[in-house]
Amino acid sequence: MKASDVTSSIRDFIRAADIGRSRSSILNQLQWTMAILIAGIVAFQFAHAPTWLSVFLAIVFGLDAAVFLSAFLYFMLKRPHSLRSESFDYKMTELMRRRTGEMEAGLYEELSASSDLKVQLKEHTEQ
Repeated sequence: MKASDVTSSIRDFIRAADIGRSRSSILNQLQWTMAILIAGIVAFQFAHAPTWLSVFLAIVFGLDAAVFLSAFLYFMLKRPHSLRSESFDYKMTELMRRRTGEMEAGLYEELSASSDLKVQLKEHTEQ
């Protein structure tokens, strides 16, 4: 195996492991914390570290998992679009701001039901 093949393989692995930019949601930091804690627990087991270190990391992992689950449930009920990617959240916020500005400027009118839309469409087709 050539050195360039190894370098190329390492570069491909780093690109594949770079999930921080590809899809970051509001819970991304908690997910990374759990991954690091699991790696620490496994490393301590292989290194034959004192048991209390593994137990400590397991307790911290449990707390992190509890915070993750409660945050997931909270955002699932209160603000579901926050669980999508960060770029989606920015786009949605910008669209809502623009829509509000256009509504206040009188460019568009809010319809209360789909039946209102049908009536307006029927009026436009008759003209």
